[in-house]
Amino acid sequence: MGEKRLRVHAADSDVMSLLAVRHIFSQTCDLELESVTSNGTEAAETAILAKPDIVLMETNVTDVDSLTATKMICSEAPEVKVVFLSTVHDAVSISRAYAAGASSFLAKSSIVRELSSALRLVSLGHQIFSSSSDQQRLQIPGSAEGGPQEQIIARCGELTKRLLIAVAQGCTNQEIAATLHVSEGTVKAHIAKFNSQLNISNRVQLAVAVAQAGLLDTRDANSFVR
Repeated sequence: MGEKRLRVHAADSDVMSLLAVRHIFSQTCDLELESVTSNGTEAAETAILAKPDIVLMETNVTDVDSLTATKMICSEAPEVKVVFLSTVHDAVSISRAYAAGASSFLAKSSIVRELSSALRLVSLGHQIFSSSSDQQRLQIPGSAEGGPQEQIIARCGELTKRLLIAVAQGCTNQEIAATLHVSEGTVKAHIAKFNSQLNISNRVQLAVAVAQAGLLDTRDANSFVR
């Protein structure tokens, strides 16, 4: 029996970007570019009806914007994973994509060397977010110091921040424990502690808080992109 092919839909109005994606896929035996659309509405409709494994969502799609289209897909077809492609990868854009439900956010400048591996990892449940280009911390609008969650995270020690980054990158408790050289019980305890402190109930909400606190644009984040 042959290897399962990953069905991918591309929502992209950038001709050069699509050419690069088509070339990358032509060099693989497990990635199939099943369909292409140029606007957010068609991308969402195609994803909901055809349910590809992955949607490559270019951030400048027209009609319905990429964030709205992603929310539609994640709401109506949660099994479909959305991967953002962007020429701009500042901290705010990355955080908004994550909050909308994106599984990954990749810089277009790196797709030739990273896209194939990234899509395979995404299909296995991992999350990959390119380091931010602006290296700025995220803050809640109207607050010079950030909200309560951001302040709690900012006061954490470096080891704890690395653990939180790993959660945001989709690492399992076992993977985090192995990387940080602690027990799985310690990892679980830390996650439970932060869920309580931040008044949240699951890892997704914790990961969003980490993104909003600006940790996904730190150098340490790269060590957890698998």
